[in-house]
Amino acid sequence: MELNTWQRFMLSQIVGGLRGDIQTVRTGLKLLEILELSDSEKQQVGFVEDKTGAHWEDTEYRFELEIKDENLVAFLRTKATEFQGWPVNKNSLDLFDQLGVTEGE
Repeated sequence: MELNTWQRFMLSQIVGGLRGDIQTVRTGLKLLEILELSDSEKQQVGFVEDKTGAHWEDTEYRFELEIKDENLVAFLRTKATEFQGWPVNKNSLDLFDQLGVTEGE
């Protein structure tokens, strides 16, 4: 997947906010290791978190992320599909396409 900062941030927030059984926690932590921005990645896009929220300068940069475990991809797809707070924008639609989410889901 090639995700921009907003897409990574959204998925990190969704996964980080999950509650559930031990399997959900373990799966979520594996995904967060991939999704959360490292310090060098934050610096690369000018990412800052402060009391007003998260901000970044380079909105177009795309990170190449590889999730090799299909179970993790399926879990992420399911949680993204279940999330009800998606804004209507091109970043959301692009993310759905990359996750393989179809209109009927």
